[in-house]
Amino acid sequence: MQILLYFLATTFTLGSLSIVAHAQPAVFSERAKSACVEQIKERTAALVARDWPQLNRLATRYIQLCRGAFDARDLSTAYEHIAIASLGMHRPKDALDAADSCIGTYYANPGGTLRRYEPCLH
Repeated sequence: MQILLYFLATTFTLGSLSIVAHAQPAVFSERAKSACVEQIKERTAALVARDWPQLNRLATRYIQLCRGAFDARDLSTAYEHIAIASLGMHRPKDALDAADSCIGTYYANPGGTLRRYEPCLH
């Protein structure tokens, strides 16, 4: 299985020195993409079953292994699933962090904003 990680452009600042790491496109074989699709199906099953620990594990693994396989909206949904799982496990701080990552990854995903404010209601 060939998976190369996808790195977003990031600027690191140390005093007056700035270093910019540019994005490198990820290369995924069809087999690797199929494995990512399977992980999406597994996440959906865990969400429907309300198996929060499993949903958290699957979404975290998806982010690690499938970043760049599809679009940013898909990646943001994985962060949203971590936020949902964290709320289900009564971990509001983790839910807020995941919701912020969701918003930062794909601002137009309404689930990120919803999950961002949901912990405030609990």
